[in-house]
Amino acid sequence: MLGFKNIHRNIWNVVLSEAALQLVNGALMVLLLLYLRNKGFSDGESAKFFSSRFLGVLFISLPFGLYIKGKALAKYFKIASISLPIFTLIAIYFIEIRSAWGIYLSFVFWGIAFSLAEIPKIPFILRNSNIGKLSNSLSLAYSTWSFGALSSGLIIFLLSWKFPVFFDHKNCLIFIVILSFLGAYFAFNVRDEIIPEEKDNSSVKNFMRSVDWKRVGYALSPTFIIAVGAGMSVPFIPLYFNSTFDMKYDKFSGYSFLAYFLVLVLILFAPSIKNRYGLRYSIPTSQLFAVMCLATLALMDIYSGWSWALAAALIAYVLRQPFMNIAQPLTTEVIMTYVGKENHEITASLMALIWNGSFVISANIFGILRDNHVPFAGIFGITVIAYLVAIVWYQRLIIRTEKMQESIKSSN
Repeated sequence: MLGFKNIHRNIWNVVLSEAALQLVNGALMVLLLLYLRNKGFSDGESAKFFSSRFLGVLFISLPFGLYIKGKALAKYFKIASISLPIFTLIAIYFIEIRSAWGIYLSFVFWGIAFSLAEIPKIPFILRNSNIGKLSNSLSLAYSTWSFGALSSGLIIFLLSWKFPVFFDHKNCLIFIVILSFLGAYFAFNVRDEIIPEEKDNSSVKNFMRSVDWKRVGYALSPTFIIAVGAGMSVPFIPLYFNSTFDMKYDKFSGYSFLAYFLVLVLILFAPSIKNRYGLRYSIPTSQLFAVMCLATLALMDIYSGWSWALAAALIAYVLRQPFMNIAQPLTTEVIMTYVGKENHEITASLMALIWNGSFVISANIFGILRDNHVPFAGIFGITVIAYLVAIVWYQRLIIRTEKMQESIKSSN
């Protein structure tokens, strides 16, 4: 019914290998800061170690995206499937001996290893997917993040509940890292990939000339706006519920589980929604619902004394993430169609750069606003405005892309 049956085995192998890596990523999101605090590191030190993973991605994104243009990509999934778990184990070792420089460096290399799988993923799918299965393939690719967050959280809960003495922070991480090596089986089964004709990109000058920067810049601008807005809201939702409603993390985590589950399920329906309503309606409608949910969170911060405020805020939180994520594979499809085959690799690398860089920028903006006593309602209000600008931009991009495709068809 959902149309995933006849997706090429290479794409399934890439998606499943990355799903294994996302298990590790999800486990680190849950446990790393708590593990570091338990080992005596301050919150400031822990935040630096945590962000060093993003520095690895920022360091490699642009040059790697330029380098892989026109080249085989399968080998990078294989390298990532082995190196990322190894760097995680190395980081755990350095945490145990309290070596700050070791932790920092191992997570920088962790980010580089993660990029080796994350950046080539979309170009690989675009090269190897049938046109009729492109939306389904992209939806699968974007479901790996929610799968990792959901599965790792469930594994950690079950292990710590059933064997609380043995499975502390360290051993839970080690168990999930060992489990993630299963991804190597799928990565090493990626064979006979389609490789575009290689062009002369032997120098930096040729690299730069081969990219249509104006087209790529226009296509990625709304993604940058969305990413900055997401960075000002998504990571700080737990703080919002704690500050506004005095909700503890153990209670909040149950609603987070439900939100991630809905993301995993609903993102797989994105191709069906696109086929039924078209891109012009599917993308802005789902994004507008998400914006309405965020606006509800802002209003409940103002009217927190209302008896139904907490219930309204929780419903809005649980629904916001799925609605925003439904649009992600569809907007990626539009962006990649608009920039053209020649710009797929650099666009994918810049998308990784944008998402990781924007979270650093947004975190600093959030900190400045909160230090100046700006309430969550004000911060979420700024994010709502940013989202609305991005939605309008995406709509214009969709119209441009459709006109471009019509022009190509008529010329043929």
